[in-house]
Amino acid sequence: MSDAQNRWMPPSPHRERILHEIAIGAAHIVERGHNVPPLLAFEDGGVFELPRVRLEETRRGLQLTVSDEAAGAGETRFYDVCSTVDEILGQVGEQHALDPAEMTALLDDIRYMIGRMARRSQQYVAFFETIRATAEQALALPRPDHASAPIRLERLRADLDAWSTVDGEDSQERVVASAEHARTLAQELEDYLAQCRQLAIDIHNTYAEIKGGRQWQEKPAAE
Repeated sequence: MSDAQNRWMPPSPHRERILHEIAIGAAHIVERGHNVPPLLAFEDGGVFELPRVRLEETRRGLQLTVSDEAAGAGETRFYDVCSTVDEILGQVGEQHALDPAEMTALLDDIRYMIGRMARRSQQYVAFFETIRATAEQALALPRPDHASAPIRLERLRADLDAWSTVDGEDSQERVVASAEHARTLAQELEDYLAQCRQLAIDIHNTYAEIKGGRQWQEKPAAE
């Protein structure tokens, strides 16, 4: 099921904002099994239960948040730490009596979001280390001497010319040797390309693993 067709999606205008966040790579949907509402996980740490997501006015303006029902384990009230801190500071600035339970929940959200981002940062480090190791392996491969191709082929041409004018076993052996010399270079190149292709596939698979279900796109260049 595509994100747009997900039966757990809230109605408009919340749905459109969710799809926008997914499209720009700011969030992605995490399925949790049959008949269990999926999660909307943000790159900035927040996690919402998808059906509860709402586009509402917050202290940081119009943002995605969740309905007023109590969040479940592994879910947050806001999508990032900044919004959570703004809520705490906003209540302090209004000089209202703080609800201890609410403050504890918001602090727990901050701790959880920082933990999520920290784990994600570790995944990126592991990704880059793997890419570096694969690149080093590729660069360490013996490279065929492709620059020798003209010399090998010229040698083969000369031996072919000699064979066509000289009747003898030696001239034929030289043709065979020169031809095999050219073929050896081609085989070395084929083997090298196959190894490079496999390492490139390994890098692609590593990229796919770190990307997961996220939709990534290149940011437009700054004007």
